[in-house]
Amino acid sequence: MKHRDLPKEIVINKLISTSFDSPKTNLMVYNWCNKVLPLIQFVENERVKLIQKYGTIDKETDKISVKSDKMQEFFKEFNEVLDMDIEIPKLELTENSFDDDKCQYPIDK
Repeated sequence: MKHRDLPKEIVINKLISTSFDSPKTNLMVYNWCNKVLPLIQFVENERVKLIQKYGTIDKETDKISVKSDKMQEFFKEFNEVLDMDIEIPKLELTENSFDDDKCQYPIDK
């Protein structure tokens, strides 16, 4: 698996907020999410570092952005991060795990 294949952080947060039909399943999901979240955070941290490396600060808004002449270099390095091989355990959930009688979703589903 590659970093680019990781789910979005919002998906992890919703998954960890879901209450499944057994404490064992809840713990399995919780442990899996806690292994995946640091990997997602690593990618975001690397993206921020690259924006700082290739970006420029807009003096009026105080925001950093990557100008078009540096975009190719930025994406070259960011793609190297996204293409790094990683290993995460398989999450043993099926579509049936999400049936209404087996789990309760957070209020904002």
